[in-house]
Amino acid sequence: MGTKEQCIEIYRQAFGEEDAEFREKLFDICFDDCIYIEIDGSAAAMFFALPCEINAGQKLPAVYIYAVATRKDLRSKGYMTQLLKDYISKCGRVVFLRPAGESLTEFYGRIGFKKITAVNSNTGIPRVIPAGCFSELTENIREGDGKEFTLMYYSENLQNIDNLKFIYSME
Repeated sequence: MGTKEQCIEIYRQAFGEEDAEFREKLFDICFDDCIYIEIDGSAAAMFFALPCEINAGQKLPAVYIYAVATRKDLRSKGYMTQLLKDYISKCGRVVFLRPAGESLTEFYGRIGFKKITAVNSNTGIPRVIPAGCFSELTENIREGDGKEFTLMYYSENLQNIDNLKFIYSME
């Protein structure tokens, strides 16, 4: 089994079999932006680092971390913490993600992510503008419903991007 297939299996273990069409599109279009760590020659943990910009009066290069997952038999061994820290230290961009629950909010907080409020919308400032494969994934998304949700971000320089407008949270 190749690395892509191993990552698909990790994704299935974490997120189930629902929405197979989206999963296929995600892996077909964005696999080049899949970050993973191998243990004993096979993928152990993975996430997508989807390219985008934050328009906050000036455009800031950013990455939306999506589908954070670790193989079931390797969870709670620190592989994801290592993978995220390594990625963040080399990325040089604003990195943000949407935690799936309060325990994950605490986990990401320990890594250095800060909690903000985001609004499901594609207008206004500050706003996320998808790029590359992320743009292709979101090309048919309509205007958001204006609902607020929690995002977290990591940046050495950016102080606050509260009320970030984000059209596609991919929940």
